[in-house]
Amino acid sequence: MPAKKPQGLKKSGKGPFRGKTPKGVFQTIDVGSGRGKYITAHARKFPGRKYAAVDPGYSDATCKRAYAYSLRQLRAAKVEVSTAKGEEYLAELAAKNVKTRHVHISFMCRSANWMNILRSARKVLLPNGKIFITDAGPYLWNKLSTMKWSLLEIGLKVRRMKPLTDPKIIKRKWPNFLFRGGNDDFVENFEITHSLKNAFPNEGRRGNVKEKRRNWPRS
Repeated sequence: MPAKKPQGLKKSGKGPFRGKTPKGVFQTIDVGSGRGKYITAHARKFPGRKYAAVDPGYSDATCKRAYAYSLRQLRAAKVEVSTAKGEEYLAELAAKNVKTRHVHISFMCRSANWMNILRSARKVLLPNGKIFITDAGPYLWNKLSTMKWSLLEIGLKVRRMKPLTDPKIIKRKWPNFLFRGGNDDFVENFEITHSLKNAFPNEGRRGNVKEKRRNWPRS
């Protein structure tokens, strides 16, 4: 009997990211990974690719016991685990010239400096790489809409996806989601793309996919 496909995974391998991840390049870095279900499912589905789970809660004394099982699952799936803050981890990778195809950010602290986080994420993204963000309610859209033009200047294009409003699905995916009984009880999803035009200002270098891949930075 064939193994069941993990739910919620997007089809991978389209366009310029078709095929195996280059050696030393992350497929996805999951910032604020919590119990790590998202990144563990991906790592099990594509065991030949490199993944990272980043959450300071993994070292917090009050959270460590709650995350003990999740950490075992992450390590069994060969996911790199970091207890650093997302922005610090991304900045560290950028300093080492390590790259990733995707960055996934979930329910980031409201006090987070989003511009700094996205600048750091951009530095580790391959051209045409994407940042996927999940957050509760309208807060983040209000934040990102004010930053939209500043992000475009550094080559990051924001796209607002269809929000998730079904309480049953939200509760199943995020058991700790806090329903407040108002109009803000929904989950927003955003896709931010590292513009190929920004990565390669010279049009000639954007000529074809083979040339793009050959010139993309490697760690």
